[in-house]
Amino acid sequence: MASNLVARRKGRVEVSDGGRQQALAAGTGRMWVGILLVPVLLAAGAPGLWAGRRSSALCLGLVGGWFKPNTLAQESSVSPFDSVATSQWWGVQLTSPGFGGTTLRLSTGMWTWRRQGELTILPLALDVKHEVIQGLAVRPYVAYGGALYWGWEGGWREVGRRPGEARGWGATLGVGLDVHLSRHWRAAAEFDYLYLMFRRDLRQARDYSGPRLLLGVNYSL
Repeated sequence: MASNLVARRKGRVEVSDGGRQQALAAGTGRMWVGILLVPVLLAAGAPGLWAGRRSSALCLGLVGGWFKPNTLAQESSVSPFDSVATSQWWGVQLTSPGFGGTTLRLSTGMWTWRRQGELTILPLALDVKHEVIQGLAVRPYVAYGGALYWGWEGGWREVGRRPGEARGWGATLGVGLDVHLSRHWRAAAEFDYLYLMFRRDLRQARDYSGPRLLLGVNYSL
């Protein structure tokens, strides 16, 4: 009798634990289904809500931000908030009309590092930009591409006086967010990583790869 009673109690405990695990798994599954359905529902209802937004127009943009090469990471002057020791990254962008959420972006800019002399880097980049979610006012995207770089051991005034002392190439991979403010204007934020390698040393280094943070504004023509 006693052994039968103990066996029954163990069976109830096992059934109870199994039921709890099944209920927990079912609840977790419903939670993930709900999370995954949110962007789908938003994207489905967005075309009607944001029908006035322009997504297929030529865009001209201005960007500014901070670039921090890993080569200079040990230098205190590389802090992006130290305006005396280093300048921010400035640039202009031209983005093509979109096709299926994908656009081409041509950009250039300038970054100057100041410490015991100056180092100036000027890029010419071509990226592919793909919107992850289309039709919304806020649109996340991924961007990737390549670039040519010119470097000078000197300030920006040296750029126009002589050809680049060093040439290099690089690749870019990043993520960003476009915020459509009106029919023509939109703001953007992007964080990416630049792989940048020069053919010869500039200030005793060839590898100037590192992270970059950009903020910008774009106007649809």
